Amino acid sequence: RSRLVRAQRLPQRFHPPRARSEQPMAAALFPEKILGKNGLVDTAQALEGKEYVMIYFSAHWCPPCRGFTPQLAKMYSEKAQEKNIEVIFVSSDRDEGGFQG
Repeated sequence: RSRLVRAQRLPQRFHPPRARSEQPMAAALFPEKILGKNGLVDTAQALEGKEYVMIYFSAHWCPPCRGFTPQLAKMYSEKAQEKNIEVIFVSSDRDEGGFQG
């Protein structure tokens, strides 16, 4: 015999609580400055107005990453501005040489 369990109903106008912060969420996740193509940039300014912020974890020693990173870079250069996207690259490399290589 199976026993039926009655599901509780949520109120019709259920609204989950919102995070409260004076900074946009993406800017609150990262340090005040991040490394851009031309050196350090203000994180809040770099992410201001972006509809999507993607975080990409990678390393030079990771074969799948070495294959995917050029594809991501190509799509980024072609579509990021149009789609209002920013990608934050997080390196798992152990030193600056690996990161730059």
